[in-house]
Amino acid sequence: MSGTVLRAWNRRGGIVARAAILVVAGNDEQRAALTRALAAAGWRDVSAAASVAEAVATVRGGRGQFACAVVAERLADVAAVDGIPILRAAAPTLKVIFVADRTDERLEARVRALDVFFYHVAADGDGELLEALAAAVGRPRMPAAGPPSVLVVGDDSALLDALRRLLARAEVRLLPPVPLADALRACRESKPDLVIVDLPDGRPADGLELCRELRRDPCMRHAPLVVLAVPSLCDGVPGGCGDDGWSPFDLCCRKPPDPAELLPALRQLLDP
Repeated sequence: MSGTVLRAWNRRGGIVARAAILVVAGNDEQRAALTRALAAAGWRDVSAAASVAEAVATVRGGRGQFACAVVAERLADVAAVDGIPILRAAAPTLKVIFVADRTDERLEARVRALDVFFYHVAADGDGELLEALAAAVGRPRMPAAGPPSVLVVGDDSALLDALRRLLARAEVRLLPPVPLADALRACRESKPDLVIVDLPDGRPADGLELCRELRRDPCMRHAPLVVLAVPSLCDGVPGGCGDDGWSPFDLCCRKPPDPAELLPALRQLLDP
């Protein structure tokens, strides 16, 4: 039976961006300026909202794709210090970077009591804000100078050989495959643009744990991850998609993979 590519974290279909950023600012000029600054630094997946109500609707519609919110001091409906708990209730794992208009010790104390990821003063410039974002969600994946690199991880030599032949049809630079035990080190050294992980039939949790480690690694958290699993696992990979739509991987593909489905999906994931 041919493989079927599943959007494991988005059952409604379509590949959505991972680690997207939401800018929330009531002032139109400030909202536009923040969005431009993030885009200029390389973050492509940036949405904007003027109010907490709009922000809540946006993160709920994002099915878990939003990783961080940049929240300005002035919002269109409520004060930011009152709006952050509302936003957090809608997206408990969302990291919040607060942008204050100016230095204000009393405001800073109130905001830090909300356990925000970072407190930024707009007058200090964008550099500090961009570094905080990089720490929160990882640095943006920049377009490769040549063909994107792909690393295949797994312990099944027959499957690795089949993938090598399949990927020879794609416009990618295929790195030497590595076993699961060496994958984290290899990823940190070669920094591939995409990683394909074969979930071992008898111990899929080992492959999923590698995906979680890569998601936590600052050098790799923006690289798309594709997992291969037997059909009985692919529809409900243990430890995969949670109730909030988040998953440690981007695609789950049934083994054996179908080139007609896998190759277009890889091209979409690698599109800069």
